Amino acid sequence: MKKIFILFIFAFLLTSCNLIIQPTKSVNYSLEVDNLKYNGPFTQHAMPSTGNVKVLVVPINFYSRNKTDENLEKINLAFNGKKEDTAYQSVKSYYEESSYNQLHLTFEVTDWYLPKYGGSYYEEYSSEEGSGINVLVSEVISYFDSKYDYKDFDSDLDGYVDAVWLVYNRPSSASSDFWWAYTISASINEKWDNKKVRFFSFASVDMISDSIDASTFIHETGHLLGLDDYYSYDPKNQSGGLYGYDMMDSNKGDHASISKILLGWVKPKVISSSGEYELESFAKMYC
Repeated sequence: MKKIFILFIFAFLLTSCNLIIQPTKSVNYSLEVDNLKYNGPFTQHAMPSTGNVKVLVVPINFYSRNKTDENLEKINLAFNGKKEDTAYQSVKSYYEESSYNQLHLTFEVTDWYLPKYGGSYYEEYSSEEGSGINVLVSEVISYFDSKYDYKDFDSDLDGYVDAVWLVYNRPSSASSDFWWAYTISASINEKWDNKKVRFFSFASVDMISDSIDASTFIHETGHLLGLDDYYSYDPKNQSGGLYGYDMMDSNKGDHASISKILLGWVKPKVISSSGEYELESFAKMYC
């Protein structure tokens, strides 16, 4: 055995093209006893990282030609499918495996929802009360209020729906700030079944390939859990902090050991003296 000395260095970035969360307070973080959900820097009311968690998934019909049974089935398989039904993993199967069977996600996929307005309305909407995406979320949650009891979607009983997914059926655009894949910490004051909505994700069904590659949805669900992006926002340095080999870097492979520590899936061995230490592999899945 070699003697190994380990130094963990972490950096939490406050802004991201995929993750929009504002810090609410400063905290002291203990690797031994804390996780992101209960004592994380930017994750108050984030989706729980352990236990049985039910998530609402709403297909949004912005483009009637794409309101098809095939697209609805793609969405369902991307979230709830078995590993063998997908090109890589479904969101559910990925997090079962990555969490060492500690996080059990169930995705309730609704019927197609037809928004009150055209896509440009939400894209261009801006006011002191919030952005167009917040307007759309409030509209969607209000519509399904009579069809679901949102108490069933608050597994940790913190007064907030654990997470919401909106999957729109028009093409995405990398040049658009609106028509892309992202996760937001919303500022919505309404309550439904005495529950608020805080964290939600937004992405196009086009980001699910015909072979059911759900990697973008797995990545954004990592944000719902409170994880930040690990890639570089510097256009001159695109290699990223983990050189692409991590789900929160380039949508590939397993979550890194530091993510699993922060999510409470493993407890670290804190090295306080020299000696012989054996390292076990954290990786469960590969590209």
